[in-house]
Amino acid sequence: MLQLRALHAAAFQPPPSIEGADAWLTDWRARRLAGARGPAARLAASLDAALRTEIEEHFDRAETSDADRRALARTLDRFNRLHGSYGRFLRLLRPTLDEVSAREGRPARVLELASGSGAFSMALAVHARRAGLAVEVTGSDIQPDYVRAANAASEARGAGVRFIHLDACAIDLDPGRFDLVFIANSLHHFSARQLAAMVAGARRVATTGFVGVDGHRSLYLLAWLAVVGAVLPPWPLFLHDSVVTGRKLYSEPELEAITRLGAPDARVSVRTSWPGYSVVAARWG
Repeated sequence: MLQLRALHAAAFQPPPSIEGADAWLTDWRARRLAGARGPAARLAASLDAALRTEIEEHFDRAETSDADRRALARTLDRFNRLHGSYGRFLRLLRPTLDEVSAREGRPARVLELASGSGAFSMALAVHARRAGLAVEVTGSDIQPDYVRAANAASEARGAGVRFIHLDACAIDLDPGRFDLVFIANSLHHFSARQLAAMVAGARRVATTGFVGVDGHRSLYLLAWLAVVGAVLPPWPLFLHDSVVTGRKLYSEPELEAITRLGAPDARVSVRTSWPGYSVVAARWG
């Protein structure tokens, strides 16, 4: 109900530039709401606008303690494992990783952005080894504490994953250093301008493409996140962040347009991966 594809299409105007992406998205959403015709369309557009929020998650707040931030990351990791997210993400990436490995005759090189605790990067490496998939995984985050902790965890577990300090919105790495850039469950933490800059950075450093996965904007997922946030564990900070996440998620038409802005020469696709994920992909190699 909250994807509003017809309203998005009717109100769409191409974004002028990466720098102007935030104002462009605000205008697009306003045109979409104003252009809704008929009771059902007006209800859907009004509900979407009412649910959307600029409230920060505790995970993103400067005043959140390091201990609470680490606890939030551990709880999110637990949710992802219970939800089977890590195996699902590998299945999404595997066709591209197999293609790159066969084409280049070496392991595919993956860079994960905003990897936080590093749980997915390490899970990807472990799942890949079990599946006989040749892959070299590097995680990254803007928080130095996360990078240090993730490197220590990778060494302790023998995961073979290296973590580096990196701003996902200003990727300063050598061109062609990686084959695929990936980000999971974090797109909603970034503004439209930041996301477009992220994709543009991925275009420079990756030989093949970019894949972003986040929650599917919907009433179903918002309700599910509220339930999970209340019981896993019953902790106000995680409940708050779960609900705010559901309210901040981008729609698939928005993700597609923002990705095209960052990589205008790429082949961009967006799809729903049930249960509850949106997947945007850009290919150029």
